[in-house]
Amino acid sequence: MVVKETWLYLLIGQDISSKDLKLKSIKKSLLGQALENFNLDTLYAKGLALAELQEKLLCLPVRIKKRILVIKDAQALKEPLRDFLLEYSKKPPAHLVLILDLEHYDLRDDFILSMSRRGQVYRFKETLAVNTFSLTRQIESKRPDY
Repeated sequence: MVVKETWLYLLIGQDISSKDLKLKSIKKSLLGQALENFNLDTLYAKGLALAELQEKLLCLPVRIKKRILVIKDAQALKEPLRDFLLEYSKKPPAHLVLILDLEHYDLRDDFILSMSRRGQVYRFKETLAVNTFSLTRQIESKRPDY
């Protein structure tokens, strides 16, 4: 049986430390320590231009087989970028691993649903919004650990 390598990872949740640990394990399995700076790019969805994304997707790996592109806050990607990534994911290149870092998972979001079918999804703990009301509810329910 042939195991197909995953080229797309979705890290969903607000537990930053757990997501960072998973990201480090993916990096360690694909990249060497010395070549990490050459084969890893991190982009932030807010303010990301289509030309910049295309440029990073075209970069080739240096002295190894794979390179990693991480897009932080991917739920904030604009519509042209989402459409481009959906088309791009139909025929992914062998040299690229794309990691989409999302804070939340919206079942009504077609982009996230489509991408989750094409890659591997890791869900992490959701944290509560810290405000007076949520803190009061947690205290009343005798859950001070929140």
